[in-house]
Amino acid sequence: HKRKQNLLKWLTNELKILNKYGEVEALIIQYKEKGIYNEKEGRFIDMTWEQIAKEVHYSKTFCRNVYRTYKNQRFID
Repeated sequence: HKRKQNLLKWLTNELKILNKYGEVEALIIQYKEKGIYNEKEGRFIDMTWEQIAKEVHYSKTFCRNVYRTYKNQRFID
């Protein structure tokens, strides 16, 4: 558990250094709150954490932590 937390902290720091934290954070929040637009159905479809992680190319845990920080809540599911 400590190793995982350490890696997530490292990843967050690296993204801040690259000045991409805002872009990735915005995508994660947008995908979770709005979903992704489906042109066939003409509406937004909710996404799971696995789908969000696949879209932004980061782990599911990292995506959840970014969203948890944004919402400032412990339980987000």
